[in-house]
Amino acid sequence: MISTSWLSIASKKEGGEWAISLVSNPYSHLISKALNQYTGQNSGEDFGPDLLLKRFADYMVRKINKELKLQQLPFILF
Repeated sequence: MISTSWLSIASKKEGGEWAISLVSNPYSHLISKALNQYTGQNSGEDFGPDLLLKRFADYMVRKINKELKLQQLPFILF
């Protein structure tokens, strides 16, 4: 996780917990499923259609690039 207030690094678990509260459904539900699988609470849970995963990845890349542009940082994700 990278905080927008200042640089902050977190674990995958912390990043997932943080992200659940920030993104809208159905993406927060998708993150919750991934977090449950990561922590061993639900192994083998179906994530749904690949299209939803692709849309989520596209959504996150757009959000990250927008934030980087607002902070005028020289990074762009593709």
